[in-house]
Amino acid sequence: MYDLRNLTIDDIELNIDSKDWIDSIRKASVKLIDRKIIEEKYVDAMIDSVLKFGPYIVIAKNVALAHARPEDGTIETKLYFTTLKNDIEFGEFDNDPVKLLIVLSAKDSDSHLELLCQLGTILENREIVEKLLDAKTKEEFLNVILEALDEIQ
Repeated sequence: MYDLRNLTIDDIELNIDSKDWIDSIRKASVKLIDRKIIEEKYVDAMIDSVLKFGPYIVIAKNVALAHARPEDGTIETKLYFTTLKNDIEFGEFDNDPVKLLIVLSAKDSDSHLELLCQLGTILENREIVEKLLDAKTKEEFLNVILEALDEIQ
């Protein structure tokens, strides 16, 4: 089972330069496509979902969790974290602008539930989110997550 302790620096990218939320999702997904974790159609499904349902993926102040259904092109369960160089408006007024975009790939409807519980516990702590946003290196970003996991377990 995949959980946040499986996260590596290969699952993190800092300071992606993007022009809008669609571009952000596309750029945050490139390495997942390259690593054969998701298919290109999964990226389109994530974008289509926001176009259809609105910015529901903005789940906390400055944080968005992009995802789609497993059948839309997921190969493996994985989280990919990206910080954004520019603040990006998704249209969710209470929590915009987004500065941390997380792409969730879930291979089925329940293998990622524990992962989401861990993630939720971390993201509800504003101090931890600020440390993630301030991280200068992938190693620093990863260490913030691992230290947060140690505190909650």
